[in-house]
Amino acid sequence: MKIDKVSVIYFSPSGTTKKIAEKIGEGFAEKKEYHDILAHRIEKKRVIAENGLLILAMPVFGGRIPEYCLSSIKHLRGMNTPAIITAVYGNREYEDALVEMEDLLDDVGFRVIGAAAFIAQHSVFPHVAAGRPDEADMKYIEEFAEKCVEKLETFEPENNEKLQLPGDRPYKPHMKPSMAPEADKNCTKCRTCVEVCPVHAISSETPKKTDKHKCIMCTACIASCPVKARSFGGPKYVVASKTFASACSKRKEPELFV
Repeated sequence: MKIDKVSVIYFSPSGTTKKIAEKIGEGFAEKKEYHDILAHRIEKKRVIAENGLLILAMPVFGGRIPEYCLSSIKHLRGMNTPAIITAVYGNREYEDALVEMEDLLDDVGFRVIGAAAFIAQHSVFPHVAAGRPDEADMKYIEEFAEKCVEKLETFEPENNEKLQLPGDRPYKPHMKPSMAPEADKNCTKCRTCVEVCPVHAISSETPKKTDKHKCIMCTACIASCPVKARSFGGPKYVVASKTFASACSKRKEPELFV
């Protein structure tokens, strides 16, 4: 099948999902367009034609894709358009994320030809999977892209078999955020965090604080802070961090489904 354009759509508060999505996109010679849902939610119908390709990359929040992203994905429309899905998780588990993405895209006219789960440095507990995706991960990503390119050559929507992906239906409940990052004394009140927060949990008047009832723990504010003044903290976080590291520090490897 000849592809005219590749649409790479992702949600990447900490930057690692973007890095992986762009690396997959590099495997395709065709013209590419990129869309970060963090910067611009998709709020009206967006059609990707049958001679296009969708690459959808999502971080995993508690075994699901972020609830914040659901409406954007539901605004996409395919015309039996091939799609590649990628779940990026912090070395715990990706659980239902891939089957959820597959179901969402099936419902709006796409045919998933390839899926992968890649590991990135955990955004809330960054000492877990630190530095990932690393060089070894990048080789897996290149291999995945190559396999998808090869599969596309013989892709026919009516004969495309569904992938056998891990995950449960119905999906597990969405994670309820239990913490929110705050700024320390190094905060200059530049308000970069106010601008990047997708759920408006940080006010311009008090940028050091975060509304715990709005925060989705995406860590965009932490990643974007120019003076590294924002972080999670407090006794509850210290305990959770040690517990998480104890359970999830053993290296996991990417999983590819093509």
